[in-house]
This record gives sequence, C-alpha cells and structure tokens, in this order.
Amino acid sequence: MSDAETLDSLFQSGRLLHPGKGSTSIVDFARDLHRLAGCERNDPVGSEHDHGTTVLKDLANPKHLLFLLVDGLGMNFVESMGRDAFIPRHVVGEMRTVFPSTTPTALTSLATGRWPAEHAVMGWHTMLPEINAVSTIIRYQRYPDEVPLSRLGVKPNQAYPVPSLMPSGKSNGRGGGKGGRRTLYLVPEDIAGSVYSQYWSAGEVSRGYKSLDGAVNMVIRNIASASGPTFTYLYMPQVDRAAHDNGTRHEETLSALDQVDKAVERLASSLPRDARLIITADHGHLDAGPDEQHKLEPNDALLSLCLGPPSGDIRLMYANVRDENIQKFRELVSTRYDEDFLVLTTDEAVEMDLFGPGALSPEARSRVGNLMVISTGRAVLDYRTALGLKAEGKATKRSHHSGLTPEEMRVPLLII
Repeated sequence: MSDAETLDSLFQSGRLLHPGKGSTSIVDFARDLHRLAGCERNDPVGSEHDHGTTVLKDLANPKHLLFLLVDGLGMNFVESMGRDAFIPRHVVGEMRTVFPSTTPTALTSLATGRWPAEHAVMGWHTMLPEINAVSTIIRYQRYPDEVPLSRLGVKPNQAYPVPSLMPSGKSNGRGGGKGGRRTLYLVPEDIAGSVYSQYWSAGEVSRGYKSLDGAVNMVIRNIASASGPTFTYLYMPQVDRAAHDNGTRHEETLSALDQVDKAVERLASSLPRDARLIITADHGHLDAGPDEQHKLEPNDALLSLCLGPPSGDIRLMYANVRDENIQKFRELVSTRYDEDFLVLTTDEAVEMDLFGPGALSPEARSRVGNLMVISTGRAVLDYRTALGLKAEGKATKRSHHSGLTPEEMRVPLLII
C-alpha cells in the first residue's frame, strides 16, 4: 500500500480528518461571513468552487456584527469544559479547518474565503522563491534572522497574494466602510499594527488591547457610541499560547480557557438586542510527548537528499528532493519514523484535495517542494535548527497543531 493509500485509509477510519470532506469548512464559513458583513467579491479566482451561502444562511442581517476568533479553541477543548461554562452551551455546530491546521494558513482562509491551494500561505514557515529563503510568513520576516521582508524587496501583496475581503473603510461613526459598517479590529498590543494584521483587516489599522477585560470594554463602548451598523473583530490568542507552553490539560491552559469563557459571557450579556456574536477558532491542539518530538539538524541525512531548506510546519514538512533521491528519502522516513509520518508527492496531495479543491495556484506551487512529510498523529518534526536557529533559541513546546488529527481539525461554531 502506498503512503497516499494509507492516508486515505486513515481518513476513512476517522483517525485523521480530511479538510474538505464530511463537514462544513471554515472556507464556507468565511464566505458567508463576508456576505453577511456586506463584502462582495469581485475577483473570479476560485469561483468555480463557490457553492453559495451554507453556514450562516438563516442568520438575519444584524445591525451590529461581531466576530471573535479564539486561537486554538478546538472542539476537544469545548467538550472538556464543565456544564456551567458559557461557550459549550452556545455551540450551534462544528466546522473543519484547513490543512495545514495552523494560524497563518487558517487566518488567511478566513480573510480571503479561499483554500490554501489558492491563497498560498502554506504554513508557519513558508518558502518564498523571491528571496530564496524561508519566511515566518505571519510575522512578515525572513527566518530565523527576523529581517523584515520589505527590506528584502518582498511587498505585502507578494507575501499574501490573495486580497483580504474583511470589512474595511474609514471609521467615521456614521457607518462607513464596505457594507456601510463602522469597523473595529482588536488584537493584543504586541501584534497591533503588524503587516499581517493590517493585511488581514483589508487595510484597517488594528487597535491593541492589554487584557481581555479591556478588550471587552472597548467593544462595548464602540457599539454603544455607534449611530449606525458596525463590524467588530476580536482576536483572542490566550488559549493557544498557554497550550503551546504547557500542554492542553495543564492548569495554566485551563485557566486561560476559563478566562476566555468568562470574557465571552460578559461580552454577550452586554450586547444590545440588534447585535449578533459569531465565534470560531482557527485550529485545535494536540500534545506531543518527548518521544514524539523528532528533530532534524542541519547535517541530517534526510536533508542531504534535498535541494534547499525544508519548510511548512511542525506536522507537515515540505521538501524539495532530487529526483534520483526520492526513493531513498521515502525509505529513510519509513525506517526512521515507522508509521508516525507518511511521504506524499505534491501531485498526490493535490489529487487528494488536501489544500482545497483544484490545482495549486502558481504562488502556492512555487512555495512547496515535490514531497511532503505528513504526521499521522502526535509526532512532530522540528527542523528549526536546520533553518539556522541557534540551539539555545529552541524553546520546547508541549502541544502543537498543523496536522490532520480530529483534535487539530475540529473547531466550534457559536452564534449568540
């Protein structure tokens, strides 16, 4: 059985989840959200795969539309919460995120209503042929020296080739913006004003917040002062950050989850009757123990078979392997990692629609190699040292995402 056939059997068994089959996708959700916010698409890219409103079709057009993105809030977190928690009581369904199940890729799908195959943000570490180097794409930097991509001649519309369709326009207190809505984008202070956050909000400058309570207060005040319709976006990374550092069941992570739950409840209880609050996540989380964390050093035998550096994410590695070395590469992965990883060609991955229906866009194709190493569960492949990161800068994380497991792929949908 080929690795592609093995992957298909894992999808059939439910051990892994296909991003586009068997459940509503966050791509469908994003297109509905854009329509509800009054943002019309005028680009033909991907229109052949647009099946119209599906997720939010029964939601009346509210005066105040609020969208909360809780980073890392997979359904496994929601299902672990107590009966008295607010979030589980308001889940109306679940959706499936995109692959790789990681923040840059999922957030770009939410902003554009496009699959990764189209928008080309292919993982945390995205190869950019323009500079012949790997980038930390969401930070708009070369990895690992953090040189801004602008200094290397890469413009934002090259890094993020598909435009964001989130509501935008001058916030003038009388409506404004696409769809006649006054917009407010709220993110933590440490990322407010970043190139990616401005791209994501279609040119709007995000405002920073110091605490969840402060963010909720800003939202409440903004809606109370508005004479016309509004659109509010609030990004909450607290659960994701705690899970990475401590694991999914650690008290610090559960405390972050509880804080988010209480903040959401306070916000919901403070909204006027003509407001609707929509909440989802970009991905879930899955712990990896010490024996499930594999490292690739710069002189690793696998990398000696490749042309150029690896890229992708922690449970998905893109490799550009010389044709004469492909079989040896496959055998080495199989021998070293047994059943923890599969090796697919890019063509096989495209045929299986792992990055969405249809072919890869030219930009996406140029950013991946000819082979992909895909985790079948908890195992991760850390190649940061091979990209030049000093050993002392490699903080070990306890939980990860970017794979195809149910823990990573299932995200909730709340409408309040």
